[in-house]
Amino acid sequence: METVLVVDDSEPLRRLMVRALGRAGFAVVDAPSAELALELAHQRPPRLLVTDLSMPGMSGRELAAHLTEINSELQVLFISGQTAGENCAFLAKPFAPSDLVSRVRAMLRPDGP
Repeated sequence: METVLVVDDSEPLRRLMVRALGRAGFAVVDAPSAELALELAHQRPPRLLVTDLSMPGMSGRELAAHLTEINSELQVLFISGQTAGENCAFLAKPFAPSDLVSRVRAMLRPDGP
């Protein structure tokens, strides 16, 4: 079972993502901050990181940079109400839970996104 790490400071949105991905059969670990996500990633290394770009403290980009230093094969999906501004896997808020699940499945396929 693939582990997905979900990081967003919005508790209602984070719960929605955790529920949708869990129902789709993914093992989900979640955190309200990048700092806690780093700790959790060391305990249970994720295959995919789903993170908000803009969070208090460490940004989603900074979190992704730290985690990809540890695991260069980590997939990263950024989510935000703003544009990503560069070529990266991105899902614009608001999104339907089914859109999130489809995007995560596509990213975790053996042949990639």
